This record gives sequence, structure tokens and C-alpha cells, in this order.
Amino acid sequence: MKIISELTGKEYDSEDTIPYGNAAQAAQYWLWGVKPVDMYPTEEKRFIFVFTKEDHKKCIGRWNSQRPSR
Repeated sequence: MKIISELTGKEYDSEDTIPYGNAAQAAQYWLWGVKPVDMYPTEEKRFIFVFTKEDHKKCIGRWNSQRPSR
């Protein structure tokens, strides 16, 4: 489904994106040079950050490798 971001006014296909509620993860992706294509609030007053699946693939391994093992 095509969506027009209320934040940027740009159109993107929701099938090509992944939403994240983890602000720390979204901030880390941004610091690695990957910016969200959209961002919106929930009823619970949390932000959802929307990244492309392509950008997610670039960063998820790096993100997971920095987490402490249990």
C-alpha cells in the first residue's frame, strides 16, 4: 500500500518498509547513516520509526552484534 508521510510529504510503499518502536535502535541506525522514511506517534504516545527493508538488512546484523549476549 502506498503511504504519504505526514512528516515529510514523501510517498513510500508500506510493503517495502519495517516499523520500529525502539527509539535507541532507530537512533543508532541514523548514526550509521540510515534515516527513517517516516515517523509517527501511537495512541500510547510512543514514536514509530519506519525504515526500508533494504536499510534494515544493512544494519540489523551490526545492531544485533553489539547487544550483550545472555
